[in-house]
Amino acid sequence: MGSTAGLNRGSFRPHFAGRSPSFLVAALLVGFGILGFSYYSLYTQYSILETQLQALLESESENQRILNEKNKNIELLDMNNNQLKTSLEAKEKQLKNKENDMEKLLGQMVS
Repeated sequence: MGSTAGLNRGSFRPHFAGRSPSFLVAALLVGFGILGFSYYSLYTQYSILETQLQALLESESENQRILNEKNKNIELLDMNNNQLKTSLEAKEKQLKNKENDMEKLLGQMVS
């Protein structure tokens, strides 16, 4: 076996010395193509999701506004209900007083 001090890998393949093999370049191009396609499909999915998120946020804010309006309406109805209850109680008291007065008058008329 001889000395390999003067030989390097390039000397065994002189036609590839100093440049990349074509299959390596092709593999890199295929890899970049796959990466590009993956980026494009992920970007498309991200755009769709972002649009859906924006629609959900708008829907949520609209629902929150409607909920606030409904709560205000409920508060107003409760206040009105309380006022009507107190008014009804006052009217019932007046009616009882009138009935008592009427019974007294009838009692006086009969006697």
